Amino acid sequence: MFFIIGAQRCGTTYLYKQLDAHPEIFMAKPITPEPKFFIREDSVSLGKQYYFDKYFKGLKEEKKIGEKSTSYIEYPESGKRIMSIFDKAKFIIVLRNPVKRAVSNFFFSKKNGLETRTIKETFIDSDEDLHYYSNTSVSPYSYLKRGIYLPFIKKYSKIVGQEKIKIILFEELIQNEKYLQEVYKFLDVNENFSTPNFSTKVNQAEEIEFVPNNVIEKLKDYFETHNKLLANEYDLKLNLWNL
Repeated sequence: MFFIIGAQRCGTTYLYKQLDAHPEIFMAKPITPEPKFFIREDSVSLGKQYYFDKYFKGLKEEKKIGEKSTSYIEYPESGKRIMSIFDKAKFIIVLRNPVKRAVSNFFFSKKNGLETRTIKETFIDSDEDLHYYSNTSVSPYSYLKRGIYLPFIKKYSKIVGQEKIKIILFEELIQNEKYLQEVYKFLDVNENFSTPNFSTKVNQAEEIEFVPNNVIEKLKDYFETHNKLLANEYDLKLNLWNL
C-alpha cells in the first residue's frame, strides 16, 4: 500500500494518472473527490474492509494499491492512522516551485469561489495567509505556508520514518520518464514499464504568465531561504525552480 500525500497544486493528479496506467498498480477510485479517509478517526474506525470496499472496487491481482489525498501532509495524525493499519505503507510527496504553487493555489481558490481578493491584495498588501477554513479539509488560503515544505515533511517523517517517504519534484517528473521509473522502483513494481500517455501533461494552466512582476519577485524572496533549507536537508537539486 502506498499514499500520495501531497502537496496540493504540485501535480499529484498527473502522478496519479501515470501510476494508475501501470498494470501492476491499482489506484483508489474515484480520483475526485479524494478519499481523505485517514484524516478523521471516525472514518478509520469503520475498518480496513470498509475502506477497500469503498475505494478499491475492481481491484484484481495488482501488485500494489495506492491512494492520493493531498490533505494528508497537513495532518501528521493521518500518518499514525495509516501505519496502524498498513504498517509497511510507503509515502510519496510531490513538490513544485512554491512560487508557481502559490499562484496556482490562488487561482484555484478563485475559480472555486473561495477567494474574493485580488492577487495584489493577497500577496502584496498582506504578508500572511488567511487561516480560516471554508468547508474544506484544509485552508484554501494557505498560499505561503503550504509552500514551506520542510516542516510538513519532517513532521510526517518522524511518524512514518524517512525511509518510507520518497520526495519527487514535479518539474523533473513531467520532463523525464526515467524519473517516473524511479518512482516505480520505490514502489517495487516493474520499473521498465513505459507509460503510454507520459507525454500527456496534467492540466496545468500557466496562470503565472498573467501575474504582476512585483508579486512574483515578492514570492521568490519569501521562499528563497526556505528552499535552500529544503535543498540542504534532503539533497535536492532545485535548479528547475528558478524563474
